[in-house]
Amino acid sequence: MWLAAGIKETVVPFANSCCVYDNPVRLANNNATYLLLNFIYGQNPRYFEDYLADVRQILKFSVDYSREGDYIVDLLKM
Repeated sequence: MWLAAGIKETVVPFANSCCVYDNPVRLANNNATYLLLNFIYGQNPRYFEDYLADVRQILKFSVDYSREGDYIVDLLKM
């Protein structure tokens, strides 16, 4: 699900170097409503394993995203 037309997001670079931890805490003071993380190396889930608590603390997903995520997880459980 992408942002609807007309919704403005703030694009921030994230995880642009291989094997270097980009601390998500640096995004905590960003007051944008929507942050679009522009990243290359963060797609591997193992990248986040050690930092999942930090990421969850900083990122708050909308109700719609949470609902859709819950739905997809339920489908995958079959």
